[in-house]
Amino acid sequence: MPLHLIIVDRPDDLPWVIPDCRVVAAREFIREPAPPKAAATRVINLCRDHSYLSLGYYCSLLAEGRGHRTI
Repeated sequence: MPLHLIIVDRPDDLPWVIPDCRVVAAREFIREPAPPKAAATRVINLCRDHSYLSLGYYCSLLAEGRGHRTI
């Protein structure tokens, strides 16, 4: 089963525990290396700003570059 990553601006933005999902702050996602088996990972980007050159934009761009399935 694929790993689900939910990217948020701040971890407090999504305080609920969701089974089989990992909530990651956007800055943490950019800093950490790609996990093994990255192709099976699904990324849900819930950052507030997806405009060009924003942090949310770069999270989606990095996820695509790592081979993740991105929403």
